[in-house]
Amino acid sequence: MASISLTLLGPPLVTLTGGVSKTPILGAKDLALLTFLVLEPGPHTREELASLLWGESSEAEARASLRQSLQHLRSKLGSVVQGDRAVIQLGGPVICDVLEFRNTVVQEPRLALTTDIPRFLGGFSVRRAPQFEEWVTETRRALLQQYQDALGVLTRAAMGQWRWRDAAELASRWTASDPFSDEAIRLATEARYLAGERGTALARYNEYRIRLLAETGCEPSRSLLNLVRRVESDAAPINARPITDEWYARAPSFESSLIVVSMSGTLFSRPGRT
Repeated sequence: MASISLTLLGPPLVTLTGGVSKTPILGAKDLALLTFLVLEPGPHTREELASLLWGESSEAEARASLRQSLQHLRSKLGSVVQGDRAVIQLGGPVICDVLEFRNTVVQEPRLALTTDIPRFLGGFSVRRAPQFEEWVTETRRALLQQYQDALGVLTRAAMGQWRWRDAAELASRWTASDPFSDEAIRLATEARYLAGERGTALARYNEYRIRLLAETGCEPSRSLLNLVRRVESDAAPINARPITDEWYARAPSFESSLIVVSMSGTLFSRPGRT
């Protein structure tokens, strides 16, 4: 029996795999209906689905359009959907990149590095279906929150392991999808500074401040401003050992002394910043 795969990062794409893979041609509303049923498992009333995709049509026209779309899905994909006169639901498993991400990212946050969630249904739209567009917007918002939460976990872990450059790259990916995240820009600034990239850290902060002020009329948080002042006041480079050194178990705090290890292995203390 052929397996069905639904790709939702970008315009939705259905692939049938069973001996020879093939991509059936489906209309936009057929794909929208399948997408909704995959990401919202369980039975749905015919009234709900008709309103979701044909809400601007009369009730009779909407129900007729739903029946036609269901026939298209069954003719192209077999018994992928099942139902009776009252409810409709998936008739079997569908492999889906977004569904896998949503169900496993909390346990495996590194999925955020290989799953381009910001591309969810990118370039895909359905005419005269405002309820479906609202559902897409809300679903995208929830997926982005999971994506950003996972990047936050990975960034904080890298900081805790003194992997400054990894932390900076992760924070940059985080801010790409959430440009006004105070925590993300704070970690990006601190990580760049600790990696010896003081100029880059300050430049990145200044870009953030200008954009934040222009688009929201707000200034950065006090904690971020305090961090930047400490970076600005310390022009001397940090002479830290390689970030892979196993002696380091966690990142230093700007509130306490930094322990710096010279290349000869001699430890010395650097005064904390105020």
